[in-house]
Amino acid sequence: PLSAPVSEEDYSADLNGGVRGLRLAIPANYFWEFEPTPPAAGGEPSPGLDPEVASAVRGAIGVLESQGATVVEATIPGLEVLQEGGADFNIERAFFVEELSPERRERFGERYRTGISRGLEAPAAGYLRSLAQTQRIQVALESALDGYDALVLPTTPIVAPAIDAVHAAEERAAAAAAEATSRGAPPTPPSGPTSNIGRN
Repeated sequence: PLSAPVSEEDYSADLNGGVRGLRLAIPANYFWEFEPTPPAAGGEPSPGLDPEVASAVRGAIGVLESQGATVVEATIPGLEVLQEGGADFNIERAFFVEELSPERRERFGERYRTGISRGLEAPAAGYLRSLAQTQRIQVALESALDGYDALVLPTTPIVAPAIDAVHAAEERAAAAAAEATSRGAPPTPPSGPTSNIGRN
């Protein structure tokens, strides 16, 4: 939802041109401020920005600077609304996930399923407010690029898990789904979205 509405560009065209002369903005707020939070409503805790991710991004910024890029730290006003929810993310996610079989849905972690449930329960008015909020964030990010060639920031707060850990988690989720099915537990999520969104 936060992607810029621009036509497709050939990002590989200038790969051999180096970064000397580029002006790069490092957002000083929001993207570095993720804090670990305790689990909410019985869900999973939020780990915050992993120190390994922060270190890797800072290291990459140092390399860009050493290669001739001009790096400027800048505060981007308006990003605080990103902390306020994300109804559009939750609703759009739920919109597609409800197409999956109950067994597949049971494999999602508790935190992910909580987001899906919130999306399914969100009223249409809340979704429209969230879309308007997303548009304001797009404007803030576009404005932040004035005078700069790019923003450099962490794109994810956590390190990708090892394949073995993913496989182990999938096996645990499959076992839990099988157990829930054998008990006759209702699938998750149990109902469709209350937002009136047509599917063509």
